[in-house]
Amino acid sequence: MRNQVLVFTMMTLLIGGVVLTCTPASAQGRNDQTFTSGSVQDRCIPFGGTVYGWHTDNWYATGNFVVGRKVRQASIVDVNTGFFDNGGVSTGTEIARFDFGKGDTFQMNVDFVAEHMNNDALTSFGVFDVKENGTFSKGTGIFKGAYGHWIMEGPFGPNLKLPDNIHPAPNSDMFWIGWYHGMICGVE
Repeated sequence: MRNQVLVFTMMTLLIGGVVLTCTPASAQGRNDQTFTSGSVQDRCIPFGGTVYGWHTDNWYATGNFVVGRKVRQASIVDVNTGFFDNGGVSTGTEIARFDFGKGDTFQMNVDFVAEHMNNDALTSFGVFDVKENGTFSKGTGIFKGAYGHWIMEGPFGPNLKLPDNIHPAPNSDMFWIGWYHGMICGVE
């Protein structure tokens, strides 16, 4: 009998713990639209998406991004502002302008690391790896005053194959796929 009471007590505590930790966000007093309460400037929402890009005089790309719970398409112009060749690993800086249409834009300030730039096994395939991080700035429209941090990584190189529905400029010399994720705050 004592073992049955112990088992019953343990099961009750376990089920109670699961119910308490799995309570829906709405029951916890969180606003489902912004994930936090407070002023617009205090609210942070998820930001993420995939870009497909190419290089001519600058890097250009297009992609779909989730901003909070809305999917938005962006056109991107990414300008290298610094490049430091360190042999097999290169570093640098960029400024990327994201245009979502209807006057909704922001700038990303970028630091990057590009790997496999020397003659290792991956170089022979013409595909390299880039990792970037940075901040949001200079927003307009719904992004006016927005701030936050993000990271991106993905392959790039002259032999990278983009999906058939992406149409880079005919004189492109490099191609790029990037997966972004981060948090953006202050979106109206």
